[in-house]
Amino acid sequence: MGLNNPFGYKNWFNTDGEGATDTGDDVEVGTENIPDDGDSTIIFANTPENAALMGIFAGVVIENDDVDSGTPNSPADAPGIGVYGGGKNPRGIGVAGACDSGTGVYGMSTQSGIGVVGRSMAGMEPEVEAIGDIVPDRGIGVLGHSNIGTGVRGHGGFLTPPETDPPAETSPSVRGGIFSSGWQSEQVVGGASKPQRLGLNSIAQMRIDPSTNQALPAEAKLGDFYVVMRLGPRWAPTAASAFAEIWVCTTIVGDQPFWQRVQMASDFVAGGSPLPPPA
Repeated sequence: MGLNNPFGYKNWFNTDGEGATDTGDDVEVGTENIPDDGDSTIIFANTPENAALMGIFAGVVIENDDVDSGTPNSPADAPGIGVYGGGKNPRGIGVAGACDSGTGVYGMSTQSGIGVVGRSMAGMEPEVEAIGDIVPDRGIGVLGHSNIGTGVRGHGGFLTPPETDPPAETSPSVRGGIFSSGWQSEQVVGGASKPQRLGLNSIAQMRIDPSTNQALPAEAKLGDFYVVMRLGPRWAPTAASAFAEIWVCTTIVGDQPFWQRVQMASDFVAGGSPLPPPA
């Protein structure tokens, strides 16, 4: 797999041949248009509540004043792309967006699909199935996936190592990630002097899908979490004996990680119950 056909489409780069070949030529639809080296094609447009440039994968015949877009897809659910951008070498960028105070890149699913998908494929072929059919959850804002690395990496502060010792001060407001669910409002709680946006609903803010593998990971980084379903003896009823444990990699000696279990309270409280008083 590569930039030549990253999605495995059978009609990839299908054109009617060469079109414009010099800067200043008229752009020819349906052909390859190549400006002179170093020249860009730029569209400046004052288009409030509109778009300066659109690329639409129609998928069906679009009729407009007796002019249509061609024949319908066959099959009807054949995949396609509205806008594609490619780049090469480690500093190349396929698609980029930048904005001074608004949004650089915006992805939206208008129904129950996925707003933005980011994938690191490690040279592997993409699946034939639609990505929304592979992921069991509905209505995902951002899906991050990697075949050999990390699906999503969040970091607050500078990405490069510091050039001074001690390093320059970082803003105390940076965070690698923030998770919330449900309705929120500005609230002042406890003895705080300033309001903070807090949740209003009884909805979990995050989840780590547990594993059923009963061995602690042999490869780990400091701070790694491992949530595992502690299964009882084979003769015990699984539903009655399984419960989750949380382990944290707290030290590494050589290449050997060592884990410590997070100690939980001994009481089990049913969902929907009021918070019990502090122990």
